[in-house]
Amino acid sequence: MRVASLHLLSIIFILLPGMSPVWAQAEADKIQEITNQLRSHVVLSGEFKQTRKLQGFSRSIESTGIFTYWQGRGLYWETQQPFFQASTFIQDGVIDWRKSDGLVRTLIDDNPVLKNISSIIVPLVGGDLAKLDSTFDSGWVFDDVGWSLMLDPDSFMVKKAIGGIVLSGGQFIRTLVISTPGNDTTEITFLNMTSADSPNRQQCDYFQVLDSDTCGDIPEAVGLTQPN
Repeated sequence: MRVASLHLLSIIFILLPGMSPVWAQAEADKIQEITNQLRSHVVLSGEFKQTRKLQGFSRSIESTGIFTYWQGRGLYWETQQPFFQASTFIQDGVIDWRKSDGLVRTLIDDNPVLKNISSIIVPLVGGDLAKLDSTFDSGWVFDDVGWSLMLDPDSFMVKKAIGGIVLSGGQFIRTLVISTPGNDTTEITFLNMTSADSPNRQQCDYFQVLDSDTCGDIPEAVGLTQPN
């Protein structure tokens, strides 16, 4: 199994005996180069394909959609197929959206469980891996096509929901695999990724809470309905 094999490689990679200071410094420099590259994207957007494999079910559950990550603001995640569902994960909670002629935001849900989910999923997609250091133990693997990172939860509360996480990529994150203690897996493949120094109006509106004028200086975009 891919997750298990990467987990084993990560353990071997970390525990190699006799690691020289030069080799260790080269590894540290490589990790710093990767994290700097991932954090260089102020606004990151693209498409995703998600496959969930649940124990006891013979068929996997597949969905597709789009996302926008805004560094320092959060993550907008929109499932388009097989049905519409969209949320924006921000520091204050989660903004849920419903679809009418455009998108209409509903009230922010500041449920602690949702905040915990947000604190993990947002830095994962945005590549802000330093924010996960207090929650996960990490192991890196490098190869000719990029890198892989295995994250093992070291928090008891997180371990109840997450068995492990594997990220892989190059300039961008390409895949994200999340497993549960019950061996359910969710694999997300990121496609058609683009980055920008600032959001357009539609992207900005995904993160704007009620009674806020954060996006006032950006020209209006078509297809997003302002809330009442």
